[in-house]
Amino acid sequence: MAMNMRERVDSLENALKELAYAGRHTEMTVDRLAEELKEFKGEMAAFKGEMADFKDEMLAFKEESRRATRRMNQQWGSLANKMGTFVEDMVFPNFPHILARYFGIGEDEVDEIMVNRLKRHPTVRSRRKEFDLIAWTADIVFWNETKVSPKMRYLVELVEDTESIFEFFPELVGKRLVKIVSSLAMTTEEVDYLTKNRCYAMALGDETMDLVNFEQIGGAA
Repeated sequence: MAMNMRERVDSLENALKELAYAGRHTEMTVDRLAEELKEFKGEMAAFKGEMADFKDEMLAFKEESRRATRRMNQQWGSLANKMGTFVEDMVFPNFPHILARYFGIGEDEVDEIMVNRLKRHPTVRSRRKEFDLIAWTADIVFWNETKVSPKMRYLVELVEDTESIFEFFPELVGKRLVKIVSSLAMTTEEVDYLTKNRCYAMALGDETMDLVNFEQIGGAA
């Protein structure tokens, strides 16, 4: 009986020790979790600060992008305005030289040169078409179109259009049509396409505007 009581006391002491150990372990775990939570909150506060800085940077980036877009639009607008006078500034002054050098046509042989002419159709009054430059002699009409960037789609349309100039200018019917496309610069692909379809390409040369594929086509386009 005494031994059983002793065993029970020992068992109770062991249970209390285990309980105390478990309590201490739990306390240490809670302390560790509290410390980790504190660190986590600090990291979250730092992260929120970084996110706030990131948002500020994004807002600044968006604003700078808007300013850059406005500047780009202004530059394109300025270029577009400048290209609006490109025919008068670069193509037209060189056209008599082009006619004389490559086609043997003197100024006294040119009946008329029209620049940036918006023409109404002679019979369908609702139709209008703008022609960049047209010049003609007794038997030849030269039709020049100028583009900042002569996309292939545009070149195809121009090459295939052999009638509209005679529709809008019926007085030119019967003359041989010579087409010219002008730009500051053209790709090899664009020049090759024009050459294949016997359409002259005029681009900026070493000093001034020049026909860059005349040798491939010759003077009887």
